[in-house]
Amino acid sequence: MTHYFSFLKAKEELGYVPMVSPREGMAATISYWQERKRKALDGPNIYAWLFVVVGMISLFGVAYLPDIGPVPLLRAISLFFFRSMWVIRAVFVLSMAAHLGEGLYAWHLAKMVDPANARAWFWQTFALGFFSLRFLLKRAKS
Repeated sequence: MTHYFSFLKAKEELGYVPMVSPREGMAATISYWQERKRKALDGPNIYAWLFVVVGMISLFGVAYLPDIGPVPLLRAISLFFFRSMWVIRAVFVLSMAAHLGEGLYAWHLAKMVDPANARAWFWQTFALGFFSLRFLLKRAKS
């Protein structure tokens, strides 16, 4: 048994007459979704969120938390790359400053491009940095 949709029974019993042909309707539907996809703004994916948020939390933990849980292992790995606690703390402070600067820039740019969501753009860009800012820059360019 095959199932398909047809307006023929409605045409026979109710006198239904379609406003557009199936071909025209399909073409309009496809063009609508293509336009919507073109206008839609892709957001940061889950991997960007995990990479940045887990990375910043780990960097904070390594720089300032006592030796509990996975902190000693992460601190040992960080010390291998950065060689001193002073450098680890400096990297954390500089990365927070960079995120804050990117968030403020996103807020300023969003006030011109998307004023209703300027605050949300600030917080998202503060959390994700460039991964979020590039989508706002894409929207500003359009």
